[in-house]
Amino acid sequence: MKPSPSPDDRHRIRELVGTLVGLAVLVVAGLGILWATNGQVGGQTSRHTTVVHGSLPSQRSVTQRPVGVPANAQALTVVDASDGDSIRAQPAAAGSPIATTSAVVVRLIGIAAPARQAVGRKAQCFAEDAFRALMRLMPIGSRVWVIADAQLRDLDQRYLLYVWNSAGTFVNLALADGGYVRADAIKEAIAGAIAAHRGLWGRCSAR
Repeated sequence: MKPSPSPDDRHRIRELVGTLVGLAVLVVAGLGILWATNGQVGGQTSRHTTVVHGSLPSQRSVTQRPVGVPANAQALTVVDASDGDSIRAQPAAAGSPIATTSAVVVRLIGIAAPARQAVGRKAQCFAEDAFRALMRLMPIGSRVWVIADAQLRDLDQRYLLYVWNSAGTFVNLALADGGYVRADAIKEAIAGAIAAHRGLWGRCSAR
């Protein structure tokens, strides 16, 4: 018959078990710290990606000037829009042509979109199409770049500007070329839209 452990042996066994339990707790705690700081344990990557300076390395900066935008153009953010030829935008910084950081109304120079519905009048033909085209080119919250011509403002104090979007597209010309607006300053693009019966030139009267 196997002899029973002595009191001293039982005491040493309890001490050994207590030590092993303490080591196990330290190992688990250490693994938890590694998981929280490095985002991976045992080769499994955490779902969270470390972001450097607030953006992913592959993410294009929203302030980067696209190819095709004039070097002297001022950056704005689109806040709202009313018609197919006007937006409300806020400059990223005071500069030229807009010497303020407050939101301003920008009228795209050289073009005139059909007017949308207003109090006491019906919307003109193709007005909503022109407005949607403008919004596709310059969605709310997107960055645009602008430069002025000889006349900075109209009688309503709207800024008369040429506008490029975040893809570097010259928006004034794109709207004219698509047949969404009438224009004097971009006659060549308008003539092409008329000849191809694009946009309002194919659906509405020429008046």
